[in-house]
Amino acid sequence: MTKKLEQNHIEYHIQEITKTAKNLQAKLIKENNLQINPTKGSEIRPIPIFEPDQYSLLTFTKEILDTEIDWPETEATFLPAYFKKYSKDEKQSARIVVSASDNYCEARFLAAKELMHCHTIDNGLSSTKTLVEVNELLESLALGVLIDNQTMADQVAWWGAAELLVPDSWIPMLKKIHTDLSIRFPENDAVLHIAQLLRVPVGLVKFKLK
Repeated sequence: MTKKLEQNHIEYHIQEITKTAKNLQAKLIKENNLQINPTKGSEIRPIPIFEPDQYSLLTFTKEILDTEIDWPETEATFLPAYFKKYSKDEKQSARIVVSASDNYCEARFLAAKELMHCHTIDNGLSSTKTLVEVNELLESLALGVLIDNQTMADQVAWWGAAELLVPDSWIPMLKKIHTDLSIRFPENDAVLHIAQLLRVPVGLVKFKLK
């Protein structure tokens, strides 16, 4: 019974982060004049996460919570990215640090994952057990993240970032692009092309297109 309750607890939070990600996604798609249901590859552009001169996830987050992202030049010695909420002068703020910023696509995913914390309530998310799909996502990303020691809050945030960056409504077109490229240019890596198109890690594309 306890195991079933724990599984239901995890599934509930995955459902909630999925809803949150899709709501954020809809906002960003609308503000940036992106297509929610693209009919051709040229209509697909990256979901803005922190890019200047675009309405990004960071832009929206700043509207509800004072949030900054730091990009230290030194290599991460423990975590490639982390998030911390704090109070200053009775005002809630958030600081995000992304150390693994030499890879743009990876940095976008890491920043999205940390920004998702600003849109979730972490109370009660201390379990280190995950759904099979979340573990598969993290394993496919191969970002050097230690899965076993992640809190459920972190695991949920990873899932939310994945949902945000690759809209489900784009999957049919992305699969068509993959098929067309594989047939016309079999010598090229179709998954890498799509990852570059979306500005996301290759592992995320593999996971979403499986």
